[in-house]
Amino acid sequence: MINFLRTYSLVILGIMMSIAIIMYFTLPLGYSKTVCTNCFIFYLIAVFLIAINNIKQTFITFDTVFALSYLYTNFIYPVFLYETNYNFSLFRFGFNDRYITHCTLLALIGYLAYALFRIGFFVKCTPKRERFNILINNKLKHISICSMFFLCLLYIKNIGTDYTQVDIGSIGGYLQDICNTLILYLLFASSCNSKSIKDIFNKLGISFCVMLLITIFVQLLIGSRTFTLRIGLIVIFLYNTFIHRLNIIKFCALLFVGAFFMFSLGASRNGSDGTSISKYFFVNIGEELIINNRSLYVLTEYADTNGFSFGKSFLMNICSIIPYGNTILNNAFNLSEEDTHSGYKNTMITFKYDRTISSKEQFIGLGTNLIGDIYLSFGLFGVISLMSLLGYLIAKSDNLKYQSFVWLMFYGMFFMNAIYYPRSEYFNLIRIFVWTYFLYYYLNKRNKKWKKI
Repeated sequence: MINFLRTYSLVILGIMMSIAIIMYFTLPLGYSKTVCTNCFIFYLIAVFLIAINNIKQTFITFDTVFALSYLYTNFIYPVFLYETNYNFSLFRFGFNDRYITHCTLLALIGYLAYALFRIGFFVKCTPKRERFNILINNKLKHISICSMFFLCLLYIKNIGTDYTQVDIGSIGGYLQDICNTLILYLLFASSCNSKSIKDIFNKLGISFCVMLLITIFVQLLIGSRTFTLRIGLIVIFLYNTFIHRLNIIKFCALLFVGAFFMFSLGASRNGSDGTSISKYFFVNIGEELIINNRSLYVLTEYADTNGFSFGKSFLMNICSIIPYGNTILNNAFNLSEEDTHSGYKNTMITFKYDRTISSKEQFIGLGTNLIGDIYLSFGLFGVISLMSLLGYLIAKSDNLKYQSFVWLMFYGMFFMNAIYYPRSEYFNLIRIFVWTYFLYYYLNKRNKKWKKI
């Protein structure tokens, strides 16, 4: 029955992929609501096929959160907003609307490629859980607490400052990533063999937990939601994986409450000029995902006009593994941040040529889009190839997360970033994953508790 369902799903996805690619190459540039709506329907079918193939395990997966965010980032604007609220939020900065249908098809092709490999490598049943021997020592917890304390001091200086002008410097940026690495390792290590929240709490200690809550509070005070959202998602993932399975109703309730809270915080942080208001509540609550649909249009047009970067726009994230690696790279090859990062490229394309934008608005980073980031480097071929690779890696890590601590961390980190991933770069997580991996490798190999992957 499982093999039949998988085969049936792959056939449907293959047919939809063929139709989407044919339409992509044959349709002229220009907006077509009919085509965009059909893309939206195809997307929902692909999401449904992934869900029913995974129904016997759990709904609380990377796929669930990623699909919701991907929907907002690529399909809500062309289907529900373009004709009624053209200048919604950051879309007021302008873009070539002839690319809307073209880019909606591109986003659909990317997700279908992901779905084909995600379903193609589904595990047939829940694997047996292995017991991980992972080191947690007090020294590591003390370092983590001290790092969070100094990070809070840097952020406290910015309380009351406009969020777009918050500055903790390059040292503060690295301190933030060190904190993230230590926190994630300790959360994973304390959860993987625990049977209750009390067990996790005892392993982490009251000082670590209190300092983590203070760090979350301080970051919310300055208007930053990324850290809080990621910690919330990783806690849900670990609780659902090791402590108790949440049902779909509780999970949806948590998502809604979290989304409403983050929306309220964002509204109070950014204010409103009237363009960010829609008659649809579900649109307003996902505004900060929807606005990155514009990034897809801008980056796609730029790539078609000026040629692909062939991986150069990936370099900032890849080189960030090494401290100050970007500075070394840029100085050695005379590159700019605009050359090595699609988000900077999108921002510079807009602000460099639009003289009507106010000086305050020029502090706004316009962000990027997962599909736009890939397309800027390698075009349609890159979108299909790298989204297929993503589907394979998510399937593999999902299959092996109970047998390998490394794959558990890999899947968990994607889960915690699932909401932001459709609006970020393809290699967005590479630094934090590599740093956490080396921390795990160093601590456990040194203490002869290394387990081969």
